[in-house]
Amino acid sequence: MTKMLIIGPRGSGKGTQAERISERVGVVAISTGDIFRANVKGETPLGIEARKYMDAGDFVPDSVTSKMVRDRLSEDVVENGFLLDGYPRTSAQVDYLDGILATSEEKLDVVLLLTADDEELVPRLRGVRR
Repeated sequence: MTKMLIIGPRGSGKGTQAERISERVGVVAISTGDIFRANVKGETPLGIEARKYMDAGDFVPDSVTSKMVRDRLSEDVVENGFLLDGYPRTSAQVDYLDGILATSEEKLDVVLLLTADDEELVPRLRGVRR
């Protein structure tokens, strides 16, 4: 079982690389964006709570985000491992993830940091092709 985390700035290609790596390694890629969309669409209690913040243009609190990730990590689909994309983003989320892993006496096997120069990131985030 492989437990991985991919981190880096917005626009650095985390989602693209997470998809490629998860297919190659045979683990599920878990994106916080996908988790939010599934919970909001499914009108779960956490999705309803998150929607209130999103509709107001606010960030969804760490407590809600972390509970969604915890729920996803408890699903059978992660029994062979996972690759987290977009979580954790704050020190509180790091602590929460550490707690999730410690509860099951697990740890991360790989943390992959993606980097990119601002000259590359800014056009990507603006949607401008080079």
